[in-house]
Amino acid sequence: MDQRHRVPAAAAVLAGLVVSGSLLAVLAHTLWGRAGALLHAAFGLCMLGAAAFSVRPWVVGMAFDAVEDHLHSIAATAMGSAFAFGVVAVAYRRYREGAGIRVLDVIAVGASIVLPLGMAAVPDVSGVLQRAMFLIAYLWFGREAFSVRRHHPDRGVTAARSV
Repeated sequence: MDQRHRVPAAAAVLAGLVVSGSLLAVLAHTLWGRAGALLHAAFGLCMLGAAAFSVRPWVVGMAFDAVEDHLHSIAATAMGSAFAFGVVAVAYRRYREGAGIRVLDVIAVGASIVLPLGMAAVPDVSGVLQRAMFLIAYLWFGREAFSVRRHHPDRGVTAARSV
């Protein structure tokens, strides 16, 4: 076990990512069509990968691991791409069913493009931008869960029972 697991905040962050990623991977198949489900399940699995690898040491003075940093970057990039394409897939399905595209869909896809560019351009605010991306993603997932529960109560019950 490496030293980052001795830092309470690090343990909380890792636990949150593991729980969130696991739930998304398990529940996605009940909420969206095949493409949306696969892409959002990939988002959840990539979240697990990003949690497994640190971008920087959690403890001051701990050695930097370039391989772990690279693996985290790969998982994070795949996670962002899976989310953006998953939102597009779900929005397209909703559009085909006559429900239209939501403003939050456009915000989520736009944020998944613009915020990483901002992180690269202004590294000093990358932590804030990263948290904004997660906030937007969780708002999108929450909106979807509420919508599915309201418009398809049978799907919400099935999702709850399948866990």
